[in-house]
Parts: sequence; C-alpha cells; structure tokens
Amino acid sequence: MTIAGSDSGGGAGIQADLKTFSALGVFGTSTLTAITAQNTVGVSAVHEVPTDIIAAQIDAVMTDIGADAVKTGMLSSSEIVETVAEAIRRHGVVNLVVDPVMVAKSGDRLLREEAIHSICSSLIPLAAVVTPNIPEAEDLTGRPVQSDDDVREAAIRIVAMGARSVVIKGGHRDGPPTDVLYDGHEFLEFTTERIPSTNTHGTGCTFASAIAAGLAHGLDTPAAVARAKDYVTAAIRASYPIGHGHGPRVFGVFSQCDHQFATYDEVIQPCQDLTWFPAGSVFRNSMPRSSSIGRNAMCSVGPWTTVPDAPLFMMYEGPPTANGSPGIHHVLARVFKDVISRYRTMKGCRVIRKGGWDTHGLPVELEIEKELGLASKREIEEYGIAEFNQRCRESVFRYVKDWEVMTDRIGYWVDMHDPYVTLENDYIETGWWILKQLWDRGLLYQDRRGTPHCPRCVSSLSSHEVALGYRENTPDPSVFIKFEAAAWPGDAPTYFLAWTTTPWTLPGNTALAVDPDAEYSVVSVADHQLILATALLKVLHDEYSVVETRLGSELVGHSYRPLYDAAEFGSGIQQFVRRDGVTQLEDTDSYSPHVVAADFVSMDDGSGIVHIAPAFGDEDLALGRERGLAFIQPVDLQGIVTGSYPFAGKFVKDADPEIAADLDSRGLLYHQGVYRHTYPFCWRCDTPLLYYAKDSWYIRTTAVKDRLVDINGEIHWYPEHIREGRFGEWLRNNVDWSLSRERFWGTPIPIWRCDGCQSTRCVGSLAELSDLASIDVGDLDLHRPYVDDIAWPCSQCSGVMRRIPEVADAWFDSGMMPYAQWHYPFENPEIDNDGRLPADYICEAVDQTRGWFYSLHALSTLLNDDLAYRNVICLGLILDGRGRKMSKRLGNIVQPDTILDTHGADALRWYLFTASHPGEPRRFSDRLVQQTLRQVLLTLWNVYSFFTNYANIDEFEPSQIPEGWRPEAELDRWILAELNQLVQVVDDHLDNYNPTDAGRRLAEFIDVLSNWYVRRSRRRFWKSENDADKLGAYATLYRCLTTVARLMAPLAPFVSEQMYRNLELRYETHAPDSVHLSAYPVADTALIDGPIMEATRLAIRVSSMGRAARSKAGLKVRQPLAEVVVKTRTDAEAEYLSQVRPQILEELNIKELRAADGYGDLYVRAQELATDDGDAVVSVDGYSAAMESGYMVAVDARITPELADEGLARELAHRIQNLRKNARFEITDRIIAYYDGPDEIARVMTVHGDYIKQETLSDDLLATVAEDAAKSETAQIEGMEVTLGVRRLTDV
Repeated sequence: MTIAGSDSGGGAGIQADLKTFSALGVFGTSTLTAITAQNTVGVSAVHEVPTDIIAAQIDAVMTDIGADAVKTGMLSSSEIVETVAEAIRRHGVVNLVVDPVMVAKSGDRLLREEAIHSICSSLIPLAAVVTPNIPEAEDLTGRPVQSDDDVREAAIRIVAMGARSVVIKGGHRDGPPTDVLYDGHEFLEFTTERIPSTNTHGTGCTFASAIAAGLAHGLDTPAAVARAKDYVTAAIRASYPIGHGHGPRVFGVFSQCDHQFATYDEVIQPCQDLTWFPAGSVFRNSMPRSSSIGRNAMCSVGPWTTVPDAPLFMMYEGPPTANGSPGIHHVLARVFKDVISRYRTMKGCRVIRKGGWDTHGLPVELEIEKELGLASKREIEEYGIAEFNQRCRESVFRYVKDWEVMTDRIGYWVDMHDPYVTLENDYIETGWWILKQLWDRGLLYQDRRGTPHCPRCVSSLSSHEVALGYRENTPDPSVFIKFEAAAWPGDAPTYFLAWTTTPWTLPGNTALAVDPDAEYSVVSVADHQLILATALLKVLHDEYSVVETRLGSELVGHSYRPLYDAAEFGSGIQQFVRRDGVTQLEDTDSYSPHVVAADFVSMDDGSGIVHIAPAFGDEDLALGRERGLAFIQPVDLQGIVTGSYPFAGKFVKDADPEIAADLDSRGLLYHQGVYRHTYPFCWRCDTPLLYYAKDSWYIRTTAVKDRLVDINGEIHWYPEHIREGRFGEWLRNNVDWSLSRERFWGTPIPIWRCDGCQSTRCVGSLAELSDLASIDVGDLDLHRPYVDDIAWPCSQCSGVMRRIPEVADAWFDSGMMPYAQWHYPFENPEIDNDGRLPADYICEAVDQTRGWFYSLHALSTLLNDDLAYRNVICLGLILDGRGRKMSKRLGNIVQPDTILDTHGADALRWYLFTASHPGEPRRFSDRLVQQTLRQVLLTLWNVYSFFTNYANIDEFEPSQIPEGWRPEAELDRWILAELNQLVQVVDDHLDNYNPTDAGRRLAEFIDVLSNWYVRRSRRRFWKSENDADKLGAYATLYRCLTTVARLMAPLAPFVSEQMYRNLELRYETHAPDSVHLSAYPVADTALIDGPIMEATRLAIRVSSMGRAARSKAGLKVRQPLAEVVVKTRTDAEAEYLSQVRPQILEELNIKELRAADGYGDLYVRAQELATDDGDAVVSVDGYSAAMESGYMVAVDARITPELADEGLARELAHRIQNLRKNARFEITDRIIAYYDGPDEIARVMTVHGDYIKQETLSDDLLATVAEDAAKSETAQIEGMEVTLGVRRLTDV
C-alpha cells in the first residue's frame, strides 16, 4: 500500500487539499497527459509530435478527467493551460511533474513560458526533467538547451518559476549514467544503476518525481536522492518497466517512519507483479488432495470447505496445443474460465480445474512437415513413421514453458502439475474403451461416402471440421456443358445442357439427373438443339426457338455420349451392383451413361440438368447406388488427375481451365464464366476441399439425433441464442461423425481386420489386446507404427488380424476428455456419481460450437444419454485491428507478453471481460487496455492510496470501528447503500455467468466512489479532530475498499489481493491467506436505501450537466454564480432535488437553486435551440443551459460586480495558498500576506479579507511589498498586474 505523509506547506480551508501527496512517473511519451493516479499529473511534450495528434490526445485526456476537451494543436495560450489546470485541480490533482523537452517547429512551441507560469500558478510543480543534446531542445522559457551551461541555467530558471527540483539527465539510451539534481540551492551529481537499452529519459522522469516527493515529504536532498535511487534501482532489477508508458505501474513510496499500513519495502513491486502470488503456494494450498475425488485430483477450497458436503464445481479445461506460443486469443478464453472458477471458490465450492494438453492431430503433423521439408504422405512414409511421430511427440511440449508462464502471469488458476495429456497411453486406452462401447451397439461402422477430403493432408474431415473453414465469395468456374444425346429423333444434333462449377469432375461423369415432374424444352439454337428446363431458358445467350417440351420423366433412360471415354483414357470402370441385398462395386469394361430422375435437381439456377459423378459428392454417390450407375475415379487422393487425359498430372483446380478449353475446342462448351459462392477449405492448411467418395469409419450420431437436440435444451448457453441458433441448427442437421483420418500422429483406431476373410474386431483395452495377441502390451507405445505391429491369427480363417491404418479425428480426443482425464473406467469408476460428470462449466470461442462443444455433447449423449456440461460461455472471436480473426496463418497474433509488460494482467483481464459481451466479437486494442487501466484500476488505486495516506496520518485501525456500527452521515449512508446493492448485482451477474456486466457495474461504482464520495468527503479526512464523523468516514471507506476488493477478486486477482493483504490480512489473524480463499461478500439489505440512492444520482447528474453549462459559457469554477435552474423529469425527482440542494450548490459554486416549475418558458426556449436529439448546451436569456434526456440545468451566466469580487477573492486566496506551498510552510503555520496592485485589488482584500485570512491562515493582509518575503510572485490576475508575498508569522 502506498504511503504518503503530511506536506510541509499550505494552509487551511481550500488549501487543505495540499495536505498530502506522493508521485508517480511521467505517464506517456507525447503531449499533455493528465492522470489522477496518486494525485499527480504528468505534463510531457516530446519533439516531432504532430499537432493533430496532440489535439486528439488532449481531447481524450480532458474527457477522461471529466472536463470539456481543449481542441487545439498546441499549448501556447495561458488561457488554455489554465482551463486544463482548472479541470485537473477540480479532480483533486495537486502535484505536477513537468518534462520540458520540446522543439521549435514552424514557430510553435508545445510549452511556452506563459503556459508554464499559468500551470505553476494553479498547481504546485514537484519536479522537472531537463534532457540535453536533443536537437532543437528548449527549456520552459523557450531558450535553447545544448551546452552544460545551458542546462544549468535552465534548471535555475525552472526552479525560479516554481518547480521544487530539477533532474538533469546525463545522456540518452546509451549515454553515461550520471544525473544531476538541482534543488534550488546546489547541483548534486548521482549515479544510478541501469540496464542496456533502458529508456534513460523515461527513467529520469521517474527519478524526478521520486526525488521531488521525497523533498516534499521532508527528506533532505541526499536522503531524497538515496531513496529515489534505491527505488528505481530495485525497479530495474525487478525487470518491470518504468518511465514513459509505464508510470501507472510505478508506485513510489516515501516516508520518514514506518506506519501500521504497508511500508515502502512491501510495495517495491507493482501489485500486478506480486511474485509471491503465483509462487506463494496460495493456489496449491487451495487445492488439497482428497481421496474422495480420485487420483491426484486437485480441488480449490473456499471458506466452507472444511464442511464434508461442500459442493463440487467441475470446470473442464479445453486443451490447447503447446506446439506454438500462446496468443492474446488464448488469454481471452483462459481468463473467462478463471473468473467463474475463482467466484465459485469464494462461494464455498470445491472447484476442480485440471489442466490438459491437446497433443495429437493434423496441426502438429503440419508443423513437423514444414520443419522437415516434407510435402506428402509418401515422403513421410519414406522418412519413417516412427521418426516422424517422435518429432511430433517432442514438438507438442516445445512451448509448454511459455504457456505456463503466460498462465501464471494472467492469474489463471489451473492445475498444470497433473494435467491430462492426450498422447498418454492411459488417455488413449479410455478412447479405445469408448469406441468399443459404440462398436458393440452398432454405432461405429465403415462406409463409402462422398467425404470432404483435403488433398494436401490426404485425409478426410468431419462435418464440424469442415464448418471451421468456409470462405465467402470464393470464385469457381461456371461452365455450361453440352452432352450429345444418342439417337435423338430428327436430323439436328441434340445436346443435354448441364451446368457445373467443378469441371475437374467431368471425366468421372456417368449420368445426368433431371426433375421428373418439371417441364423441359427442346430449343433450336443455330444448327443444333439444346435440352434444358423451361424455367431456366433465361440462361441461354443465343437466340432460340422452342421445338417441343417434355416432362423430365420422359427424358429418363435416354442415353448420351460420354465427354471422356474412361477406358480410352486409362481410368478404371466399376458398376454398382446389388447382390443378396447388398449394393457393392464390381469391375466392368464398359458403361452406358444415361438420364436418371433425382429429387435434388433445382430450378433456381443452372439448366435444370445435373451432371452426376458418383466418385465425387455424397448425393452423386447415393444416386449411383440407388440407380446402379457406373463409378469412375480419375483423380487420386492428392487431387491429381490420373490416366492419359490431356490434363493428366495436374491438380484438379489447375486442370479446370484446360478441361474447359478442351471441351470448347470440341464444340461441347456452351458458355463459361465465374461463379462466386461459399466454399470449404481445410481449416488447418487452407487447401480447397474435394468431395471424394472413399471408405471411412463413422460414428452413427444420427441414431441419437433427437436426443442431441433434446439434451441441448437443458444446457445453459451464454449467450442464450447459441442454444437454438448456431449450435441447435447444427444438431438439427446432424450427420454421422467421420472418425477416421489417413494420417500418422493420433489415437489409433482399435479395429483389427483379417487380411483373409475381412472379419473385424474392435479392441477396448490393453488387457484385451494382450489376450488376443498373447503378449504383454502394457509398456507398448500405442502410437503408430508400434501398435501396427501387433497382430494375431484370425479365428475364422487362416488369415492374420492386422490393425487398420487410420487414426481417430483429433476432435474425438478432446471430446473424450471428461472420461479420459481420469483414465475411466480403468481407474476412478466413481466419476459417474461423485460430481465430476457432467461439467458445471466450460468456456471456449464460438468456433468450438462445431468443434469441442459438439464432440463433448455427442459422446456424452452416445455414452450416457446425458449432459456433458451444464453451463457454457461461448466467446466471440477476438479480432485484430482490421477485424480479422487472429491466427498463426495470418501472422496477426498479438503476443500477450507485450500487453502484460505494458499494462499488467489486471488491466488486460478487465478489458477482455468488459469490452463486449461474451458472444460478441471484439477487436483488440492496446489503447483500450490502457484506458481500462487508467479509468478503472488506477481510479481504484487512487482511492485506496487516499485512504491509506490519511489512515497512516491519523493512526486509524479497523479495530476502532465500533461493533454493530451503522452510518449516520448522508454521504456514508448513500455510498453504503450503493455498495450493498452492488454486492447483490455483481453476485447475481457472476452467478449467471455474466462477468461482463459484473465488471461494468464495478467500474461504475469505482467511478462514483472516487469522483463523488471521496471528493466530497475530503474535508472530513483533512480536519484535525478525530471525531465520530471522521471515524464514520474511515469506517465507510474501509468497508467500501475491502468489499470491492472481494467483489472484484475473480476479475482482477492481483490488485484485489494486494488490497486484501494490506487492509484485512494484516489485522485479522484468522483471516484466510488470500482474498481468493475468503467468502464472497453478502449484501446487508438493511443498508440499501432506495430514495437516498436516487437522490444522490440526481445530484451527480445535475452537477455534471451544470459543469458542462459553466464550461460552455467560459465560467471558471472559482467564479461564484447567482442561480441554477433545474428541470427534472418526474415529480419524485423534483422532491429529491430539495434533498440534495446543498450538494449541488457546493459542487457548482452557485448561490441559489430553483426548480424549473416557474421557468417553463426558459425550458421551452432552450429546447427549441437544442439539437434534434434534444441534447446540447445552449445560451438562452442570459443562461447557459445543458439539455440531456429530458433534463435541463441552466446556470445564470451573468456576473454582478459583487460576484466578480467574490471570484477575485477566491483567486487571490488560491494564489496565496500556492505561495505557502512554494515557501514550504507547515500546514498549521500562521502567516502574514502582502499584496500590491490596483485599487480594485485593495478593495477586494478589504471587503473579503476575513474569507481570505481564514482560507490562508493569514493573521494580516498588508498592502505593501515585503522585501524579505519567504516567497513572492508577480502575475496577471483578471488583466491586472498583482504582486503577492507571504511570510511566516514566527519569522516576523
């Protein structure tokens, strides 16, 4: 916890906001950056920054801190800087770090003397940094900074302008490590330890703020330098970034003595780098082994896990493949898994989160093929299956360390010490047992089908794999081919006109299909006739006349001449023949292609006549079986045309244009063009898939299709529409699962076939295999080629039983993990009834609806007729900045380390949770992660630091809170009402698997806690009396912080842990060791006060609108105004308005508040001037009126002389306060203030003297210039030159 002590200067009243401060580094590398972290603002101007970028960044900064944006390209106007300073101060920022590196370009300077004077008059600058040797560098006054003398003169000038100290950098990235400090009295050299390539300029900014904070805290110069050196050196040794871009992660702590809260040494590392957190056995201690949960099962234990019947919560880890480094998209899924698991732990569940590694499959093989330079299955076989698979085995663990480091860094608690691994024999054996169960029930079978086939991988794909690789708008040839009819009546040659987008399948044509009920026309075109559907005559490009029409049924049976005679070009010919009730293929020497009827012929496009090639496509193959068609296969499994065709030896897609050209030369091509459609590509290698008729093994999922649909209705999907949408539609169109792959590295399918009689046997265990083979296979590597060597004599003939060569689909591996991770049923038979089946929760991206989600669901339904999982968060894809899915293929994966190094794990997690709802795609933005850090986590840390600073000063301890304490102050009652409602809402969101809205509600609460409760409660902490009101403020803020730390623990585990350890664990001897082992908060409903919540929310809205109205009218907050008119939307809000009237008037610095009842005309006129949507700030009848959603807040912009005097008095008091600060007076020091200026100044000093004295602790206001004043300045105030000075009363 950050510690800051009392400031050595200042006064009472308004000046009390200077009571305490500490400093961070400079936050950013360009333009003005105002961040309220630690009540410090960094001002940085770096050379060669385009002014439009500066304008945009200023805009963003001002929006972030709640003020109107300053839309300008440079900060050359004191009025602009004053506006910035005013907004910063209004948000409680009281310190300034200035980095005056600048360049003279086109006559513009990013920071000028007048601007710095204006800032220094509004805020107290802690430090400045001067970096010499930068081309065209200037100091704050616009003078060049090149030589050593220039640098030292610049430092003196900067301190004279009001800076507390200046650090002069000793060089750049590779320069000497000697820096110089000027504290207004002497130049002191000091050397710091650095590492190569450290940003020395950014480090200097951190030194500047650190040294200045030490000086301001009462340390002498050597002690401040020593403390800063220790701090930054330790930071560098800890290997976390400091300086530019990393200021928010550097928590400098400077104190003269230890306090009861955390000390400097306890927070030398930023909270997101807590090394004890992953390494401190918190997670391991949270997962005691339990004999009731099976071998090595790890269960995290919440606050009630000593109770024997504490509920079990099962989370399935979708196994990643560790043959590549993790990307940001992997972080997305892992943090969503983690947040629910942490939440359930805190709710008292025993959470099993067993890690796993997916080690099989084509992705692994492809990587090894690339490494070895292999391009085909044949080359793999020549290389050696054993050697190839060994390389695959080694590769899948190549990046395990990277995954483990990433997993720890993002705070994902999962058991990586005892993971399931899909290549292990135990895992494979469970898979064999599952296949044996399906075999015995007739659900595992072999069949020849038109299978989606990858010619590059030479393997089939399952339907859910195909769904992963569809591409829109894929171009293919569109050709209309003429098939010459045999013996058609008449003299004119007659052709059947057929359409196809796959010319490469034409050599395999054996039939043409028509709709028997549709009408077909015979048309005359030039010197020949064409036959096509009457409904599609529009496809003809030539003039024609209809000769006759016929029904499709009349065309059935008519023969035609083949485009390519298979026998002539060397392709084998087979025929479907039905014998003994079984249809099979038999070799034949010839065939007669003819027209057949089919119910799938469409009249929507094409010609109404479909070219049929049973060797390609499942519909064609089924029709071939049904009609006894010929079967011709002119393409091999690698997609190469075989035989002696003119285009033989080419890949099918490359053969398309040659086939079209050949047919055109023979007068058989009627028309060709380009057809764009959705086409499947291999999801791993991007090769276009071919639908290829071949023998494969299938799981008969269609046998349980209805149950798949019904059981899906019991699953809780987040988002809900996935159930009946993407996933439900997939299930309703279910086809049998294509299981077999003609590959090498995977779970071998345990089916042995006799090489004689072709009988088959499915083996379900190693014990069964040992018995059959009469050898002990217990130590056998179950992968190819070793398992292929196991054979035994066939019991039905003299043949030998040998394993089929195929391996299983890798999705089968992942789908069987609920059973295989426990080596079920060979071990852990009790998982059926001990809570480990089904899973309570799973989470992956939306592309897994047809991958892992489906394979889990299908196998559980087939085996158990039950759920595989009860709840599933289905994540939208994480996209790159261009809206593309991140993948290794595209090379657009963002490396998590870069983001984690820059912003920390909690900021990344929070952004991923809250950027969009789970099912929606999200574009990843480094800028938005930074915004999350700034707006949420740093805002919370500011509140936390504010509390600890004052708690240390007042020696507050939680034990001082009385038993049964209840809030009395209105602010306390309001914020605790909001807090307890927050507990209800966040708990409900997380219970319903909605971390997105949980995080968003927490962020809203943090915002109002900081910007309303803390800001409006500051004086209660500043005051010296330790009365009941002050104790109430401490008790309230302490409860808010401890409750928020627990509420947000599942989402932001590191910062919440740091807060918990410092706020609770150090005081509660029996408290759990970690916030993640503590109980999740429970709302105190008695404290939820609806009316006070509504009233305060109204006050916040009105105040925000009032500030916008003031800003639009150019009215400074220090300038009192006469009246504000408020129009609410309901009568209830009108009543609330009177309740919060004092808050609104104080916030807006206005004398009177009136409801708009008597000002109806004002509202009507303002409405008329507003924009179409009714939201605007308009000027009407002397008022500046903010309009928003039916509300109006109108401030009287007319300033009377009396109000102007009062505003000037406040400005004078403010200037005197700054002089107190610069003079380093103690807070309680009484002073004499001196002034010299026009008569108007004297008059205001006289009329408002009591107010100015009270605010500045001045015993007297003397109209003279004191030669021996401790601090004085001459400045322009409201167009008047005024000299002010201060002297401590004891020095008089």
